[in-house]
Amino acid sequence: MIPLPDGPAVSARPGQRQVFSVLVENKPGALARVVGLFSARGFNIESLSVGETETRARSRVTLAVRGPPAILEQVRKQLEKLVDTVKVSVLEAEDRLERGLALLKLRVPASRRGDVLRLAGVFGARVADLRERSVILEITGTEEEIDRFASAVQDMPPAPGEALAGHVEAVVQGETRRLAQALGQVLDREVVLPARGRVPAREPAVELLEMARTGPAAMRRADRSPGRGPEP
Repeated sequence: MIPLPDGPAVSARPGQRQVFSVLVENKPGALARVVGLFSARGFNIESLSVGETETRARSRVTLAVRGPPAILEQVRKQLEKLVDTVKVSVLEAEDRLERGLALLKLRVPASRRGDVLRLAGVFGARVADLRERSVILEITGTEEEIDRFASAVQDMPPAPGEALAGHVEAVVQGETRRLAQALGQVLDREVVLPARGRVPAREPAVELLEMARTGPAAMRRADRSPGRGPEP
């Protein structure tokens, strides 16, 4: 086994992101040995996905890590020596296709449901569950696409009616406080005015309650670059 340097976590050092595709025999402990090889050397695994292949006797482990290329190459060689390892591939950025899955649970007022569904359509997300006050959306894509969708949902501005209601409510509350203060100064005591005439509180904006996502699965693209032969 090739020794690797000890010290601070490798992921904390400058380096590139690399995606490994490790084909292993579908046996107990195979995944633990792969993950343990990285964790024992201070790598932080950025994403991890595992599942059976077209052959149920084998599983494919796809993981992404970041670190110095020279050390990652040493790790690749050690992966090949692990028990139950069938094949190790490094998927280069320009030659791989990545897709992850995310589920987003949102609290959605009835007045905003249409806006949320339109936004989901723009990003290619679909409704996985729809209830009276909440919705669960499912989206697949790259990590960047999923992050953009989650940010867009959380940054949705209030509807025009909601913004106006909030402004009117603030004005009414402010005038009420000023009137109470003025009367209190005249009567030399605290005055509390009734809440009649207040605008009802507006419905809450869209709120992201929970998010669950998988590490992306990745494989080489079907079309090979000119002059390159088939993958061994």
